[in-house]
Amino acid sequence: MKKYILFMIVLLCSCTAAHEKGNKHQTPDIPQRKITIETTLCNAATNIIDNGENRINNIMVACQKISGMKLSPGEEFSFNNITGRKTANNGYKSAPVLVDGEKSYGIGGGVCQVSTTIYMAAMSGGFEITEHHNHSESVAYAPNGMDATVVYGVKDFCFINNTDDDIYIYAWVENEQVLAKIVLKEKK
Repeated sequence: MKKYILFMIVLLCSCTAAHEKGNKHQTPDIPQRKITIETTLCNAATNIIDNGENRINNIMVACQKISGMKLSPGEEFSFNNITGRKTANNGYKSAPVLVDGEKSYGIGGGVCQVSTTIYMAAMSGGFEITEHHNHSESVAYAPNGMDATVVYGVKDFCFINNTDDDIYIYAWVENEQVLAKIVLKEKK
């Protein structure tokens, strides 16, 4: 047992001496981390009035396609280009839609609430709206004239990033609301 203890002491002393000899006054290289500061430029929220399963699915699909999208200075945001054709292959389902003032059913019903929420945010942020269409009738989730209907290939909602910086667009569902925000991210 005494030999084992003596061996351990010698081993520890030699390791400590080797460590001190090879690493005198050296500090490890620590990579510099850049911190991203996010500034919300504008935001909006609309209450979900019709929470049918298919409608919520369509809202969620559109939000997922948009969230995190980067828009460079001078670049145009096109709701239809980002969310794609409203087809079952793209994840959309049949839900209530408003066509010529009449309630009907169509694949993608509900996505207009997402385009409306982003429109309201973009308007409050002073972004240049390049294409916008109202529904044929008022909608319960937005003030009169503040909605933005979209029909792929026919009616789109578009705006231009008229700032000098990259912006990011986010849309999501939380607490029975569709929320949208446009943010500026800076690395410090």
